[in-house]
Amino acid sequence: MMCHPPLCACRAPLPVDDLRRSSCSDRLRVIRSQAYSSTPTSLGKDNIMAPSQSKLRVADTSILDSRWWRPGTGVHRNKWKCEACDDEHTRSVTHHTRKARDLPHPPTTTAARSAPSRGLPPAVYQDTMHGAVLELLEDISDLEPEEDPGPHPSGSGGASESFDMEVDSDVMVLDWATVSAQIGGDLTPSATHRAVTELATNLAEWLSTEHASMESDSDSEPEPIEDDLPDPTFRPNVDPLASGSRRPSRVQADPAWFPWVDKITCVLDILRHLPRSLFSDSQMEVILWSYAMLGIDNRPSVAMLKTVDELLQAQCGIGSIRYKGPLGHVYYANDMGAIMAQEMANPRVRPHMHFYPEASASPLKESWQFRRWLHELSPDLATPMIRFGKQDYFVHEPATLIDGRVVAPFRWFTRRSAKHEHGRDLQRFYGEGWLMHPVITGESCESPDAYVVHTYERVTFSASSLFAGFEHMCHTYEEEHKPDPRNIVGIISDRGSGVSPWTHTEPVMGNRWRALAKRHRVLAFPIWLYCDDTSGNMSKKWNKHNSWLFTAAGLPRELGQHESNIHFLSTSNRAPPLEMLHGIVSQLEHGQTEGFWAWDCLEQEMVLLIPSVLGILGDNPMQSEVACHVGLAGKLFCRVCRVQGHVEDTRPPGSTQDALRRPGSTSPTGSAVSSQSEAASDSDARAPKRRVKETLQQLIDRAHRFLGDNPTRTRDSTLKELEAVFATGSSYGGISRAKKEKTLFGVKDTFQEFYLDKISTFASRLRGSRGEKEHALNMFVKAEIPSDTRSPVFRIKDFDPNQDTPVEILHVVLLGFIKYFWRDAMARIPKDKKELLKTRLSSVDVSGLGIPPLVGETLVTYAGSLTGRDFRAISQLAPFVLYDLVPNECYETWLALCTLVPLIWQPEILDLDAHIVAMEGAIDHFLNCTARWTPRWFNKPKFHLIRHLPTHVRRFGPAILFATEAFESFNAIIRSRSIHSNRQAPSRDIAYGFARVNRIRHVLSGGYFKNHSARRAESNTAMAKQAPVTSSAQGFSDNPADWITAGEAPLALSKERLGVSNIIGDFLGVPMFRSNTADASCIHVPNAAPIPWSTTLAAAQLRRTAAPWPPSCTFYLCRSLTTSQGIACKIGDWVLAESGSHNDAEADVTAWNSDSQQQPVIIGRVAEIIQRVANLKTGMGRADAVLIEEFAATRPVAPYNLPALEPAGWTLCAPESILCTVNVQHNCAGHGCDDSGTMPMFQERERVDTSTRAAIRHIEPQDIMLNTAQMRDAKHVQVFRITPNPLERDYAVFAGAKAEIDTRNAENLACRGSSSKKRRTSGLPVIHAKSLLNKTIGDSDKVVEQNQQTPSIASRRVTFRRVPCQ
Repeated sequence: MMCHPPLCACRAPLPVDDLRRSSCSDRLRVIRSQAYSSTPTSLGKDNIMAPSQSKLRVADTSILDSRWWRPGTGVHRNKWKCEACDDEHTRSVTHHTRKARDLPHPPTTTAARSAPSRGLPPAVYQDTMHGAVLELLEDISDLEPEEDPGPHPSGSGGASESFDMEVDSDVMVLDWATVSAQIGGDLTPSATHRAVTELATNLAEWLSTEHASMESDSDSEPEPIEDDLPDPTFRPNVDPLASGSRRPSRVQADPAWFPWVDKITCVLDILRHLPRSLFSDSQMEVILWSYAMLGIDNRPSVAMLKTVDELLQAQCGIGSIRYKGPLGHVYYANDMGAIMAQEMANPRVRPHMHFYPEASASPLKESWQFRRWLHELSPDLATPMIRFGKQDYFVHEPATLIDGRVVAPFRWFTRRSAKHEHGRDLQRFYGEGWLMHPVITGESCESPDAYVVHTYERVTFSASSLFAGFEHMCHTYEEEHKPDPRNIVGIISDRGSGVSPWTHTEPVMGNRWRALAKRHRVLAFPIWLYCDDTSGNMSKKWNKHNSWLFTAAGLPRELGQHESNIHFLSTSNRAPPLEMLHGIVSQLEHGQTEGFWAWDCLEQEMVLLIPSVLGILGDNPMQSEVACHVGLAGKLFCRVCRVQGHVEDTRPPGSTQDALRRPGSTSPTGSAVSSQSEAASDSDARAPKRRVKETLQQLIDRAHRFLGDNPTRTRDSTLKELEAVFATGSSYGGISRAKKEKTLFGVKDTFQEFYLDKISTFASRLRGSRGEKEHALNMFVKAEIPSDTRSPVFRIKDFDPNQDTPVEILHVVLLGFIKYFWRDAMARIPKDKKELLKTRLSSVDVSGLGIPPLVGETLVTYAGSLTGRDFRAISQLAPFVLYDLVPNECYETWLALCTLVPLIWQPEILDLDAHIVAMEGAIDHFLNCTARWTPRWFNKPKFHLIRHLPTHVRRFGPAILFATEAFESFNAIIRSRSIHSNRQAPSRDIAYGFARVNRIRHVLSGGYFKNHSARRAESNTAMAKQAPVTSSAQGFSDNPADWITAGEAPLALSKERLGVSNIIGDFLGVPMFRSNTADASCIHVPNAAPIPWSTTLAAAQLRRTAAPWPPSCTFYLCRSLTTSQGIACKIGDWVLAESGSHNDAEADVTAWNSDSQQQPVIIGRVAEIIQRVANLKTGMGRADAVLIEEFAATRPVAPYNLPALEPAGWTLCAPESILCTVNVQHNCAGHGCDDSGTMPMFQERERVDTSTRAAIRHIEPQDIMLNTAQMRDAKHVQVFRITPNPLERDYAVFAGAKAEIDTRNAENLACRGSSSKKRRTSGLPVIHAKSLLNKTIGDSDKVVEQNQQTPSIASRRVTFRRVPCQ
């Protein structure tokens, strides 16, 4: 950085007219003052040099715009050259001043004329000089005396005496910015300082009032000298690199940008905390530099942004809590209660939240409509109370009904009754309770004085039938001559049984939440917990970070799985998941004991939240760890039930254990084993032992165990088994026995393993007799091992880790079955057929599926590197490309799987019982087809886990509710947070970062936060050192005035504006910032003039005498439309539509059918879209009617087993009647379509005219069928699904096992024959087992590839799939 011209502090500024006759030092003073005028800088208390500053500080480069001085370069970078002089020398500042004082300076008139463009005209320059002096005086006069903090650090009385600087006698240089940075502006004003301030004030006042009169006084202007007349070509010199000013220490806050100071601070703070676009400090410096180059004033520094960040976090953010886990690791977790409080105070989230279960018939699509929340969750957690008629009714408290009955409600729920005026359903409260009967407890009592609860007498009642609550009954029972509601004798659970004590509440006090709530509402807040591991590195080097996330179960699925509604809790690359769960459970326990206070922005009141865990999600290894299960590689490999895999020690080498333990091993049919669940189990595996191959009977028995019903695991049974394992392991010599028990029970508590390892390590160092060792070990266990060594998951109230970890469909189905089968297909398809497969994949029609066109080269060549998105596309289109490339048994299994997938991903259930029956049937058919193909697939535990999915759907809801795609996507944000940190404290830094993201999201969403102006702001570091949270960070206040939101300007940043894209909403991942309903629209055919009704295709096809519109009406033809539900379709698309039309008041569009019978839902192809001219919809840009060519679903098409479509007439309907777009495929298998067609090639998005690529040529294109494997809009498409003919399980298992044994024998025979011929033959072609395999299993299932050329002796070998030669 360059040095700059000095400022002479001991001389007054020269007159402008004498400037060119002056010396260099005189010009220096003027140039420096001009620089001050071009870059205003406060010369107040923040700009006084520190006593310790002994050298010139390099100033801002923006002042390098002087007329005369030019900075040197290279070795002369700290020197200056005067262009008014004749010489070309560069000198230091001190040398220039000495030269000007001691030596006569050369004339400068000629030099001044040589560069007129760099000078200023006298009048302009006089104004500049006047402004600079006036600003300087005003800055000096603004200095206000402050309290004397004590003697000066240097011990001198004045500031000028404390400077240790090398300065010229005539020039005094002060670096004001350095002074401000060193001492922060806290200097004691001296008497001289005050006198200078007063003098500067008077001078500034005189200069501002006398300037006008001085300019008007013509006598004061000197006569111009002829040689010094300004050049007529003069142009003012404006430095293009001049930067804006930095922000002063005190800035006037703009209320419109509250809680930020101003617009710049708000924008920069948002940029620093976007979840998917992180900026480091160095990148923020670059942004601030760009602000400076653009001339933006009052820009903050990075340090100031960090200070603002801490203040805002303390005011309207959440805290991060430091924990030291029981296993010794330090980690940080964000405040769960504060996050929940933010959700309640967020106006974009709160209106969508549900707090009560719902008992509805259909449709069922949300978690609060299913058994887990409605019936299984504890009433204290699920439905603690309702408020009705200004009375609070808590569960397990007496309540009187209108008919006089007294009940003890134990659950509240809602039912839909009618539509609200805003389109939302109205919910009415209902209760379920036990009848309470009055009894006489004392011999002296003549009337009943107590109640007894009959739990076998259950009643259901509406909230409107409630008459009096517990408090009202306590005040009126004497007047009404009824028993005291606080006197409950006990419970009778069955007729004729005895009375057991009442334990639900303290009868005298009632429900304990009544006292804690302080007459506020108490609401349930169930959540979905999620745990997964991800790498914290950008490279392939694995840096494992275990993370815990959660989302509110009370949000609808469309919102709950949005990125903005997924909340980060904790992560660590050292602490294991169960140790981090220890801190999270501590917060849960506090919430379930004391509750979390929150401000309800919808009701404008404080509420008390009770958290609960609906389920814990994750991949299979993580769910096994949470459930304290041994894992997928164990003998008892299922965490839900006690199914047993291989018996004793008879596992074949192709089993799951061996596949997991051998790097690079293949699946039972040749596919590589690389799933995440299996790779995770590899670390604990030991070297495999050679095992005997299974016999036919053993294969059949294992398949029946795999597919049959097995005893389920429960929380209590798992606890007992873990206690037995720990009791055995904590005894002397019991570690080996404990390992055997873990294998026997199929349990493994990684949290408990830490303590067992400590016991084992201590026991291994003991010496002495057995009795002495046992005594020492017992003393160690009592002293060093805590009394409770169980996993923290068992501390979660009303949570069963074995049953409440639902089957995760992403890893089981997409990354399980479909990945296995696709890799197997790529392994068995010959190379000469793979080009045909690529062509089919690239040519297949994907319209209606919501996916881009497939790239066959990628899906075939890189089959081992595909993602879940690729497998999602394959599951919907595989039957149309594999029909003649794989064996029949394999293809039948593909069809069964593609039939099952839409049922699993169906987001809405109309009839729960029918849906469960259909799903169970589809799963059984898929497993039976798999067993008939080969029972080796049952070495994969996922083929068993899918059997538990129907039970989980009945308890939790549609499987898509507990799918983890959204959470898996969130791992990328965690990884980016780790990458942008210094890796020194990853758990703390990542937790802090996500706490800031929560704050930005909350504030920009218009969320409420408490006004903390009277409370001292605390830094995030101080909050992190607190003990575990005891109350919500939002605080408690019943006064609505204490709850405020951001100013109107920040809120406008998150709203859509006309012509402005919502970038911040997109980066924050908050789709709720947009409108929930799409704007209906249509696009006209280009350059098409309006036509009358009689010339439309609709008029020609509809057999109707009366036209729906007057003959004079004209119409625009449209090529596409978008409905108000967001469904987009164009001419030629296939759609499902309701047969009854949505009549429009103006157009009166009704459904006409030329010759077909009306059905509830019709299948058709969009033939024409019309819009009436000069209509109301014309101004709104909407279409009036859609002409659909209707088709009927008829016979099943072999071999696809999909419904054929045949023409059935024409229908004209309104656009709103369209339900969805569907996918229709051609019957290529029935007509032998080949790849003789061509399609153009594109490179770099440009069409290549010189070459084409192969495409499928369809024969008889009218032979089409409906693709019911479509995952999108499955609830509508599944109406046309054809149920396949079921397979008998015993037959399927026997056929598959026999084929497996026959294949094994044939391969062994071929292997032995090949070995013997290799010894006798040289230079002959490779021998293959095609003829032998065809005798046993037929087709080309086990056919090996033939070499086209005769190989050498070294390269001759026999290639077999799946089973190696023994």
